Amino acid sequence: MKSWGAEVVLVDGPDLAERVKAVVGDGSLRYAVDAVGGSATARLGAAVSPGGVVVNYGLLSGEACHISGVDLVFRGVVLRGFWLVNWFQHTPREGVAKAFGELIALLAAGELTTPIEATYPLARVRDALRHAEKQARGGKVLLVAES
Repeated sequence: MKSWGAEVVLVDGPDLAERVKAVVGDGSLRYAVDAVGGSATARLGAAVSPGGVVVNYGLLSGEACHISGVDLVFRGVVLRGFWLVNWFQHTPREGVAKAFGELIALLAAGELTTPIEATYPLARVRDALRHAEKQARGGKVLLVAES
């Protein structure tokens, strides 16, 4: 994460909120992004500042998102879901084009990268899908059009 520009990287754990506070100090942590669900969501909810937002986009734990009633009611923390399919369905074509234009510019400038573990020609799509289904990959699996 630091090689991609993160200033601080914290690994999840029962004391996450305290470690976030140690880094943020009197500042605020307004947003947290969660792909895990379950108790990880609750720890992020406890770590954001009052009125903060936890955005969940996946359930890698296989569990529903949990968040403390204290964080929801007394601290005003918001849990919001995000699914890219819904975003595409509800965002006007111009908005999608603008977002992709910004992403392409970041990619072209080398400011946005992602590790690629393997590439496959279209003729080997089945092999690519089997590879993509593997747990704990080190990067994306891409299909490449033959020229």
